[in-house]
Amino acid sequence: MAYEMAKRLKETGRFDLLLKMEQMVPKEQAKYGKLHHVFKQSFDCKPCYTKKFMDQKLDYIHHHPYAKK
Repeated sequence: MAYEMAKRLKETGRFDLLLKMEQMVPKEQAKYGKLHHVFKQSFDCKPCYTKKFMDQKLDYIHHHPYAKK
């Protein structure tokens, strides 16, 4: 989604917003090549009471890895 937003901002000449998105990239993520930051990071803790819910979360983690080095 962020890539599409950046593309549309470039196409419409909104370099002011594009620059703001670039400036919002946390330094530790910029080291790994992140170019734009769109969403505020958050942590939403939810207890896993069922196997179905736990499998859903594990599947998400598997398909969206984030390796902080």
